[in-house]
Amino acid sequence: MKKTRIYVDTSVIGGCCDPEFQEWSLGLLRDFKSGTFLLFLSELTDAEIQDSPEEVKHIYVEFRKCTDKIIELTAEAIELANAYLRRNILALNYLNDARHIALQQQLV
Repeated sequence: MKKTRIYVDTSVIGGCCDPEFQEWSLGLLRDFKSGTFLLFLSELTDAEIQDSPEEVKHIYVEFRKCTDKIIELTAEAIELANAYLRRNILALNYLNDARHIALQQQLV
């Protein structure tokens, strides 16, 4: 049976350190560690984590241990994200969110 593939962005990782989302984010991390789901991260997530608090960086290391599936931020993903912005699906200040959404399309 094919495992469910899940793309995780920075908000899920940060959720591990936020009491409001901690239960679900840490639960998802446990599922990745146990092999229940197949984790995908991206170059964009790698870049965003660099500006995160140390606590979030520490958690990210745990996510990285669960995968070698790092999605490249391709020209196609950038163009798709730009299309979301041009069509006002997301506002310009959500550029990275648009890129995360576009990156998920590479899993389909």
